[in-house]
Amino acid sequence: MVLLEVEEKLKKIMNNEISLFASYKEEFNKMKNLVLQKDWITLQKSFEVVENLSVNIENIDSQRSELYNKICQMTGSGKDDSFYSVISKIHKEGGSEITDIYRIVKHEARSIRVINEGFSRFLHTRKNLVNEIMEELVPDRKGTIYNRKGFSSHDGSSSSLVLNKHL
Repeated sequence: MVLLEVEEKLKKIMNNEISLFASYKEEFNKMKNLVLQKDWITLQKSFEVVENLSVNIENIDSQRSELYNKICQMTGSGKDDSFYSVISKIHKEGGSEITDIYRIVKHEARSIRVINEGFSRFLHTRKNLVNEIMEELVPDRKGTIYNRKGFSSHDGSSSSLVLNKHL
């Protein structure tokens, strides 16, 4: 395979990765709204979509890495060399389209990491809030696990607490 062909494939892969990132962000925004709306069934479906997108992103990222390694071999660069230095060996002018696409990929990857961390903090905060409310309402039940029927799993008692979901 010629260096130019590998570079074109790399551009295509990175553009596909950018599209997957956009789909991931869109689905993540849906998930956030579904949590706020307490639409758990649709949230589960949306979560499955996000999982599939994550797998696709991981696959395309490994393809991108393989193509980058091929370019490194073809240019005599090391795998630890920066992307920009490797590409500068191909394009002497330095302002190639591939470096612009690479910047977008890096930016989108960072923004997805921020979204994931923010969503995780949001869910953790909501969980802690519910736990604090439950501890205030029923402090003697701390640590009790309930089965699907609403009974305490350790004693079979029929007394369980139901909270209004609008809390």
